[in-house]
Amino acid sequence: MNRTKFFKKLTVNDINEVDFLWNTLSSFQSNHNSGYYRIKGDEVGQPDLISYRIYNTEKYWWIICLVNQIQNPFVDMTEGSIIQLPNIRDIYDFYQNFSVR
Repeated sequence: MNRTKFFKKLTVNDINEVDFLWNTLSSFQSNHNSGYYRIKGDEVGQPDLISYRIYNTEKYWWIICLVNQIQNPFVDMTEGSIIQLPNIRDIYDFYQNFSVR
């Protein structure tokens, strides 16, 4: 899942661009039971590795960061910290309902 699908696309001077100021990312909701996960030492700064281990794809790393308000994985993720993992059904629902294009 490409996160740019949640940003508005516009054309400026005949060039297609993505408007990073307008997005639907804040619309993510957890309607199903979420899981929790304790960050291991080799996962610090690597939300893509956690995504791969939990969802069998690295593509959901940004959703893990979004849900846990992680802006800088190298600073905001520490070994032993517990993070929330959204239910895969919530991820699919979000993609279906809020994808802009």
